[in-house]
Amino acid sequence: MSTGTADGFSFGSLCLNGSLYGQAAKVMSACEKAVALNSEYGDYRRSRVLVRALAGNTPGAIADFEFVVERAARWWQKDEKQQAQGWIEALKKGENPLLRKCLRNCGNNNYKDCL
Repeated sequence: MSTGTADGFSFGSLCLNGSLYGQAAKVMSACEKAVALNSEYGDYRRSRVLVRALAGNTPGAIADFEFVVERAARWWQKDEKQQAQGWIEALKKGENPLLRKCLRNCGNNNYKDCL
């Protein structure tokens, strides 16, 4: 496989969809590859937030989420940014709001409802 843009998209899609279907551990390497190909692309980091949270890597999920909120969330509405910041705080307290919300609301791949 080449390391072009299409591969980043493919890895990112696999990362997101695998997490939404309960396969976080199996798609972790795809998430890592997507981010390695373009570490500044917020969607790859958002997908990895979910995978890391579901896999129990809370520090990694927090780090990615903070990156997204600080850099990639400039297009979000104020309430979306506040919700994401609330999820970061919950993760820091040892809670995992993403697990319940994402698996319940994102099975239809409506990713905006998830992160």
